[in-house]
Parts: sequence; structure tokens; C-alpha cells
Amino acid sequence: MLQMNLFDDALAELTKAHRLYRELDDDVRAKEVEEAIRLARSFKQKRAI
Repeated sequence: MLQMNLFDDALAELTKAHRLYRELDDDVRAKEVEEAIRLARSFKQKRAI
């Protein structure tokens, strides 16, 4: 359970980073963070099963 809470915290931080990169018009970094978010969500779903 603790691992899932850490995962949620990490996803929240990645979401903040994505928003900030978008505000800075850094599309390359924003896309990298988007991919990290996608992978993290996918992993989280697989772990929940």
C-alpha cells in the first residue's frame, strides 16, 4: 500500500513538472514527462490487478 502512495506522489510531481514545462514552452521536456506519466499509470494499473 505504501508503494502505491509513493506512486501517487510521484504522479502528482510529474503532473506538476509537465504543467511547468508547458508554461515554459519546453515541448521536448513536456513530451518526455508525458511519456513518464503514461508509463507510470500503465505500471500502476498492472500492479493493481
